Amino acid sequence: IDKKNMYKTASYTFVRPMLTWAILANAPKEQQELITELGKYMGMAFQMRDDYLDIIGGDKTKSAFSDIKEWQQTYFTNYIFEKWTPAQQELLKSSMGKELDEKQIKALQIMFQESGAIDFGRQGIIEYSQKSRDILTEIQLNDEAKQGILTLIKKMEKLEH
Repeated sequence: IDKKNMYKTASYTFVRPMLTWAILANAPKEQQELITELGKYMGMAFQMRDDYLDIIGGDKTKSAFSDIKEWQQTYFTNYIFEKWTPAQQELLKSSMGKELDEKQIKALQIMFQESGAIDFGRQGIIEYSQKSRDILTEIQLNDEAKQGILTLIKKMEKLEH
């Protein structure tokens, strides 16, 4: 799942654009490598937050569990399939690719909460955000640019939309 999210979100949405402006600004190779790492961690935090909002129904731009309806593997579905009971795995598997009613959504939300998947996701968002902050301190940027990136990191840590 990390590999998928690295290519799907981190590289495409964060690393490539950030590295492009670093190259255009003639940033030294060492700084380009730090910027690549920063983009990677920011992208992973962003994707994990997006997956989290999908489960709790916190993204008002789409319906809850749209990833499950579209048969998408996420950090949270992966957690259930790797670490939880066969009954919960079957509940999730039987829900994937289908339109879900409110009762089914509530049952899945309870399952994700009780399994520890929600706590796992929250912790992952915090860890990736902290790694982003740590790397940001090493990157040579003006204060305004650093503040803009830090604001984005803080938004990713916010667990509501």
